[in-house]
Amino acid sequence: MRTGPGPRYPISWSYQRRGLPVEIVDEHEYWRQIREQDGTKGWVHKSMLTGKRSALVMGSIQDVRDQPSPVGDVELQAEPGVQVRLLACRDAVWCEVQVAGRKGYMARAGLWGLYPGETFK
Repeated sequence: MRTGPGPRYPISWSYQRRGLPVEIVDEHEYWRQIREQDGTKGWVHKSMLTGKRSALVMGSIQDVRDQPSPVGDVELQAEPGVQVRLLACRDAVWCEVQVAGRKGYMARAGLWGLYPGETFK
């Protein structure tokens, strides 16, 4: 991550994990200004970003269920900070996710990386 949109700007941060969720807040030619979960902003080259959706577990330990329902069986639990791949968010309550190679459903309220009310398939 750089302090401005170009290679002449100093590097402010080097990422060590691939696929972390970020929000794109501005664009300048081939550069994208991103915002992280903690609010930090900086610029990255667009080639460093992917269209694959991911999210971070936030708050407390979140259940991953076998169906999009609070009565679904708990398949596994994810701790805060765990990165999940978002497969679909078809309603305002549940998202289909993949974590540790397993698919299931998580309550979107426990995830960072989605806009309120956002849905996608």
